[in-house]
Amino acid sequence: MTREELESTHPLYDSLRDEWLFHVRSYFGGKMYKEGNYLLQHPFESSANYGRRKSTSYYYNYCGPIVDIFVSHLFRKDAQREYGSLSGDSLFRLFLSDADLEGNTFRHFMRDAQRFASIYGRVSIMVDKPQALPVTRAEAEEYGIRPYVSLVTPENLLDWSFARLPYSGRVVLDSVKVKEAPDTYRIWNRDGWELWQAVNGTGEIRLTDAGWHGLGEVPIVNLYNKRSGVRMAGVSDIQDIADINRNIYYLCSDAREIIENTAFPMLAVP
Repeated sequence: MTREELESTHPLYDSLRDEWLFHVRSYFGGKMYKEGNYLLQHPFESSANYGRRKSTSYYYNYCGPIVDIFVSHLFRKDAQREYGSLSGDSLFRLFLSDADLEGNTFRHFMRDAQRFASIYGRVSIMVDKPQALPVTRAEAEEYGIRPYVSLVTPENLLDWSFARLPYSGRVVLDSVKVKEAPDTYRIWNRDGWELWQAVNGTGEIRLTDAGWHGLGEVPIVNLYNKRSGVRMAGVSDIQDIADINRNIYYLCSDAREIIENTAFPMLAVP
């Protein structure tokens, strides 16, 4: 594998990445939104004036409350889930109380997952397990060696492929490539995984780790906010209001500029 192949992305990813980033920045606002460079520079505006106007711009965030209200209504009552024989399992109860190994219960993890699905239109939930192999169940409980979940947002899931199973005709994920950190990529398939790292300043890449999970499927589940009819692409709850919010952002900056130029007139020689 070459570095170009490791860093390559799916065509759908290339077409939707800017939209995903626009939606998440519209939700969080603040510095993240300003760094998105969504304030247009006028054709005859100097770079200095544009920089000043950008630094003094302000963003009325209407996208954040919309998503929060939707998610609040969805999770006002606990979902009724049937766990069957797992209900009395001690390791499963540990999972429910700390689903992502970061102190978040499964309910709170799913609430956050739905919040980001509402923003992006689709997020992915990865199921993984520590590589340590406990000798006994007591050791597994003592050291917390059990499956956990992690959230993968669309801009970090770079590539994917699907396959149709010959015996059932069902379409399943065949492989995914996730960017876990700068220059660090993990590739999952239906049998195992590989961890690759690109060396800064060179074209070299290294296979730093690999493993076999034996599940027969990629351990990832896609959570769609709304189906778009295209695999791996969902519909965001703020796809329309985000554009309106951006237009308000423009108008507020233009209005401030007009007020300043009117309040502080200066004689200029052309």
